[in-house]
Amino acid sequence: MYCKHFIDIRIHVRNTTGRFLRAPRYQSGYATADRLRIIVRLLIKGILPGGVARLGRFLRTLPVFSPARLPLVISDWIIGLSMREFARRHLAGTGPARAGLERRVAAVRAALAGSLAQGNVTLALREAAVPNLVLSFRGLVDGRLFRRATPRLTRLLQHTGASLTLRLDRLPALPLEDVRCLLRRLARYGDRVFVVIDERWRGLLPVDASVFHLVLTGPDERAPGTGMSAQTPDFGVAPTVRTAAATHEPENRPARFP
Repeated sequence: MYCKHFIDIRIHVRNTTGRFLRAPRYQSGYATADRLRIIVRLLIKGILPGGVARLGRFLRTLPVFSPARLPLVISDWIIGLSMREFARRHLAGTGPARAGLERRVAAVRAALAGSLAQGNVTLALREAAVPNLVLSFRGLVDGRLFRRATPRLTRLLQHTGASLTLRLDRLPALPLEDVRCLLRRLARYGDRVFVVIDERWRGLLPVDASVFHLVLTGPDERAPGTGMSAQTPDFGVAPTVRTAAATHEPENRPARFP
């Protein structure tokens, strides 16, 4: 219900600039080059993903005969799209959004069917305000599995508000180039992707902690004789890791748990 308030941002923008603020005093504090970058980013990240319909609505709000209103129009579009995305991620957990999430999870499960049956991979959806899909690699898998799963995981993050946890406990047994390819595809949604690896294998797979949530496991978290974590951490409502301040580590180092 909440999302319906943001169905047509065009109406809000036209009301703001055409009816109530005919001579706005809003002035952008950005340099010309920065303003151009903001407009390009809005087009690429916000307008074009909405297809021809959204592009048409956007073009109809441009103040062709009043260029002074352009910064206000751009600002309203950025705010409106941000609010819509927030509503989609956090306030649309039932009905069509829930059905869409279940379809995406089922598609991922189908791509992993063989390895799931063999026990080399486990998949679990944790219910919370922000659902968290936990994908654990526990045995030997080949590159074909990653090539099947990568597009489905990408679409899950693209079309739902869920987060994803990748547990790479047996990293040396995985095809590293395919793992890197997976991370490159998921980087766009890195704020919702949690990568859990054994600290011993960090050198095998450099993970950009500025893009993903990196979690390192140590000896205390490994099950005896397996080298694997004895327990999957419960991320709860929003998966988090211990901050650098809590572990007395420098800010530019990944956190550890617990």
